[in-house]
Formats: sequence, C-alpha cells, structure tokens
Amino acid sequence: MRTAIWAAVGSAALMLASCASAAAVTIGATTTARTVQSPQQLADADAASMLADFRPPPGAVKSGPIAIQVLSAPPEQSGTPDAVLRTAWWRVDGKPGEVLAWVRAHLADGFTVGASGSSSGPSTDQMQFDQFDLPAVPGVLTERWLLVSVAEAGSADRTAIRVDAEVNWEHAKPAGERIPATAKVVTITPVPGLRPLPAGDRPVTVTDRAEVDKIAAAVDGLPLFPAGGFFCPADFGRSMLLTFRASARGPVLAEVSSQTGGCDAVTVTIEGRSMPALWHGLELQQQVVGIVGIHWPGFFSY
Repeated sequence: MRTAIWAAVGSAALMLASCASAAAVTIGATTTARTVQSPQQLADADAASMLADFRPPPGAVKSGPIAIQVLSAPPEQSGTPDAVLRTAWWRVDGKPGEVLAWVRAHLADGFTVGASGSSSGPSTDQMQFDQFDLPAVPGVLTERWLLVSVAEAGSADRTAIRVDAEVNWEHAKPAGERIPATAKVVTITPVPGLRPLPAGDRPVTVTDRAEVDKIAAAVDGLPLFPAGGFFCPADFGRSMLLTFRASARGPVLAEVSSQTGGCDAVTVTIEGRSMPALWHGLELQQQVVGIVGIHWPGFFSY
C-alpha cells in the first residue's frame, strides 16, 4: 500500500481473448461483451468505467478541476509506466467527513475499502481520502483502485470531491516463454551468492514426470517483471536455479533462475534464448519446495 499523502493499492473477474477478439469482460463493476484490443486499451476503458461507477452524494455537481491546493497534486502512482490515471471532480453541499462517509456507504458492487486517511496542506486545509479497490485480473490488470479525496470548498458546509482511477496493465508474455513440453527432468540447485549455505543444502534432481510438469506450470504461470523503477530489498546473490532436460544427461532445454532477495526477479533461458524477465521469484521457490518436498535448512535464511 502506498502511504504518502495519497494512498493506493489495488487491484472483477475477466476473460480476455486474443487481440481484437470478442470477450466477456468485467470493466469496472459492469460485465459486458466487448472487443478487447490490448491490455493498455482495456486498462484505459477500465479506469473510465470505474469513474462512471462512482456514486456522488445527492445534489453533487460535476465540474472541472477545483483550485484547492490540498487537492491539487495527483496521487502517488505506481513505479511502472504501464498505468492509466483518470480524474473527475464534483462539488456538493455538506461537510467533507459526512460526504466521504456517504460515498463509503454507497459503493458500486465489487469495490472494497482498501485504505483511509487524511493530510493537511501548507495552510490549515485538510484533505480526507478513502481508497476503494477492485480485484486484480491475473495476467492482464495488476492494480485497480479508485481514490476519493475531499476537502472544504470555500466553507465548512461545502465540499470539493476529487476522484482518481488508476489501472495498471501487464504486458502479455511471449508465446515462446514456456518450458518445453519435452522436459522430463529438472535439477534444482541452491546458488549461495555472497553468503555460504549449509552443507545440507544440495542440488536435487527430479525425474517424476508429474512433479516436473507442476514445476514447469509454476514457471509458466509467472507474470512478466513490471516496467519502471523500484526500490528493492538487498540482494546478496542467492537464488534457485532450475535446469530442465529431456533426460538426465540430455542437453539443457531451459534454465530458470529466481532471486531470493532483491526485486524478486526470475530470469529465463529457453533453448539458449534469453527471454523477458518474470516476477515473483520467492513465490516460485516456495512452490518448488512444496512440490518436491525439499528440505534446505539454510536457503531461506539470509
């Protein structure tokens, strides 16, 4: 959750077909049949629909931007450039706290309260906000939130409302970024990095086809690493290396290296070709350990 002056986080089930094909899509809180051309276009339509789903209090009048300093700055957006931000404004009679309470009590279906707070500007003006979330759409939309901010508009009984909708989209992975179906063996190797591992943390080779398939599916299910700048935890170089082969002594079909620290990145090489980086390396490691039943006492202690 973002916790500067503004809040964010976030993220309605959605089925997405291929580019320019018809799909049943939940946009905002409304399911309809429409043509989807790209995740970016879907994100833009979703943000617009979230604003349309916003329910202002009775008597509210929609307006252009309202010159109130405490509401003038946009919310703190995510680090990725793959995001759409849309904003709308209203004026309404009533105190800011009462207005925000009414909005909270009359949410459109599907939204949940994600965060609340307040902040003061350079003067004594105070802004109050609630953040309302919709679920992420795996593989398509990673964050979906509506931020409703209120402040006095000239008097204690008049309120300005600013509503920001942000939707982050995820680029589709290349079709070739999948573990080859011919992989029947995987070797799981703990890579120590800057800090040594206990002697018991040794490579494990898996030949059970069902387990190999589950590990391959876990890799194939990872999202692309998001674009943009990030502040990441320290990375001491420790990682888990997955080496897939068709047989125990056959050539390498794919190599997957997932960070234990840092930005949680996963690097992938398929049949000698470097693929775009994936995300959620620690989650992948935990899945692999659970599938195989590996006991590495020191691997996750760093």
